[in-house]
Amino acid sequence: MLKLSRLSWPSLEAATIVFASAVTLVFGLSLLLISKEMNRAYVSYHQSISTDATSNVGDEVHRFLLHKKHMVATFLTDNLELVTRIASRPDDKQLYQTLNIKLSRYFTDFFATTIATQEGQLLLRSHDNKINDTCLADLRDYINSGNHLIRAHPDPIANHFDILVDFRLGTKKLIFFVSFNTNEISSLLKTSAPDKHKLMIIGTTENTIEIKPLESHDHIQNRLGSHLTKNENNRTLSSFHINGTSWNVIDIHNKNLFTDYKQQLLKQGSIIYTFFIFITVLMCLALYVGIQRKNRLHEFLVQKNKEILALNKKLEKLSLTDGLTRLHNRRYLDIKSTSEFNTARRLNIPLSIAVIDIDYFKQYNDLYGHQAGDECIINITKQILKNFRRSNESAVRYGGEEFIIMNLGDETSTFVERLKKLLHAIEAMQIEHKGSEISNYVTISIGIAALPDDKCESIRDLIHKADTLLYQAKTLGRNQLVTAISNNPGVNLAPR
Repeated sequence: MLKLSRLSWPSLEAATIVFASAVTLVFGLSLLLISKEMNRAYVSYHQSISTDATSNVGDEVHRFLLHKKHMVATFLTDNLELVTRIASRPDDKQLYQTLNIKLSRYFTDFFATTIATQEGQLLLRSHDNKINDTCLADLRDYINSGNHLIRAHPDPIANHFDILVDFRLGTKKLIFFVSFNTNEISSLLKTSAPDKHKLMIIGTTENTIEIKPLESHDHIQNRLGSHLTKNENNRTLSSFHINGTSWNVIDIHNKNLFTDYKQQLLKQGSIIYTFFIFITVLMCLALYVGIQRKNRLHEFLVQKNKEILALNKKLEKLSLTDGLTRLHNRRYLDIKSTSEFNTARRLNIPLSIAVIDIDYFKQYNDLYGHQAGDECIINITKQILKNFRRSNESAVRYGGEEFIIMNLGDETSTFVERLKKLLHAIEAMQIEHKGSEISNYVTISIGIAALPDDKCESIRDLIHKADTLLYQAKTLGRNQLVTAISNNPGVNLAPR
């Protein structure tokens, strides 16, 4: 027996080393996969806010230009007598000066004006050459095509764009030509850019820079009309065309936005992995000592095995838990939701999905800071857990200020009623939110989709349906919930 016992030690030592190496390898691979997923989510998040920023700014600029054209037309109507007198007497400098004074008072961003014939001949010539060759080229294009695509013109005094409005002097068709500086658009680009992003406007044909965020005039002048660098092209996340112009709004992220985050993940992963290897080495040493102490071998191995299992369970739990709220995270949802969807389909029982989003949360962060934003998310999480803690439902932090509640088995109408109470309970918490456009306090919007009412072939389709209804709730004014009922789809079920 002694001989057999001695022969068993080398194999046990080898098994210990193999086991420790395997655990270290598995842990390292798991850490790598988690880091990749975190990096992918980080990139996806910035791509999403970039797309939102360019589309929102593009729409805002389009509305700004339409309003500007309307204001020019209104000004022309109100001052038609003066404009026609100038058109009849183009050499009268006093009339021209009066027109400029009125335009300066009417438009804070007024730059220059003139009147042109349908043949492209200028009736008025500014002595300071504010109406330059590019302005005249746009005028000719407008006369030839009848379509005016707005673009920016660099100028030593101010970069500007033109608005053209037709009017008649007797039987003659004339063009009222007004130029405005681009400062308001530049300011919009600066204030609308997400953190660590830069918005600018480029030409659609040659990708030349036309308007940048509000900066020093010299800096803009040095870059206007130039092409994006190769590095800037590589860092462009999204682009949006502005209707009625030759402009695209683009979003360029900071040079080190993604590399810094990767380095941060690498640093954190290295620290965790090094610590894990250190623990593993200590365990191997402890096992080796235990092997030498025959009388304590069994207890030692059992104890260490329990520690390893507990550590693995803890790591598994951490990988499925959101660090801030301690709710389940998106990875847990990916695992759990498919199983619940299949169960609901197989047993023909209801499966309800609610997508919840905090209204105007970006403005909340901007106004109160990210630490207060985290506290707001934690308080809302407590209210969710207070109202939804049954064994047949799960609450998940889906990302940022978005949550998902999944319920298997309850009737959809019952689930909706509970969500109504949650919507009221959140506002009743009276978390101050001066940046909200609908309330003095923090509110939420909810979109709800459910089987079998919503005909979906996969859990992804069901979540997408709920997300679409959430967007509808926001469109309808926020602080409400929207669901789709088979006999009356798209009904606003928010208690007002």
